[in-house]
Amino acid sequence: MTTRRTTLLGLAGLAAAALAGAALPAAAADFPSRPITVIVPFSPGGYTDNVARVIAQAIEDNELLSEPLVIVNMGGGGGAAAYAKLMSSPKDGETIMLWQYNALIAKVLGIGRFDIDDIVSLGSTGETSPLWAVGPDSGLTSFADIEARLKEEPGSLIEVGGIGTIAQFAGAGLQQAAGISTRFVNGNSGADRQRMLLGGNADISLFSPAEVMGNDQLKPVASFAPERSEQLPDVPTVSELGYPDATWVNPMWWMAPAGIPQEAIDTLSEAFEKAVATPEVKQFFETYGDKAVFVDGPETTARARERLTAIEATAEQMRKP
Repeated sequence: MTTRRTTLLGLAGLAAAALAGAALPAAAADFPSRPITVIVPFSPGGYTDNVARVIAQAIEDNELLSEPLVIVNMGGGGGAAAYAKLMSSPKDGETIMLWQYNALIAKVLGIGRFDIDDIVSLGSTGETSPLWAVGPDSGLTSFADIEARLKEEPGSLIEVGGIGTIAQFAGAGLQQAAGISTRFVNGNSGADRQRMLLGGNADISLFSPAEVMGNDQLKPVASFAPERSEQLPDVPTVSELGYPDATWVNPMWWMAPAGIPQEAIDTLSEAFEKAVATPEVKQFFETYGDKAVFVDGPETTARARERLTAIEATAEQMRKP
């Protein structure tokens, strides 16, 4: 009798444990349970898309997750449609997004409904900082030349960049700090901006490090990075030039809808951190002249809030006549 009762109690305990396990959300009990969708709010082939694919490949090659990352591109609309897609997805951590500080600019400009409080940061994988460069026929060779010209004749130089993009806001922040002003014209792609500089239709534009490395047709005159680049050691930083508040660091920002299971956050963040440390990912960022660093989710969120405040201040100044 005792043996039979013990057996029954044991079976009851197993049944209770099974029921308790069944009560757990699937994402918490076994994450990931299917391939993870990564929304990229840009067309294929751009920088953010390339980062997403390099990270995804490193995760797969090194078996950092049990399921692969599947990239879904949703370009256009300032990221509004891509963000809406993210926020309408199940809060299970199996639909995430890779964005940049374009998200913050979109918020300030009222494009879409992005809000830091509605997302959870999974961390950032890599950082890039733009540069100001001039064309060969501009007659300018340094930031000091630009500053002197614009202080003598405000608006006498033409700056080309994408309206409502980092190219516009980073440049505007530097001008506001230096007390100078250009005439801004639209040129969305790096190819368009370079064509305008080379054709003498513009004087200044903002480029990524990769766009000026090895390009003898463009003269970089100021880097927005906190410190000089190893690949472009002769280019002074805006901080060195006397304008530290104009520094701009753009992280590759992974996010998900707020409310996903903590296990999903931890699992994804750990995979991203390990992916950035792989030789192939380090080589990728080095090739682009950028930094292969991982910043955890809470710090990524804190930095985003600081940048949002700075963008709002820049935008307020830009609205003044």
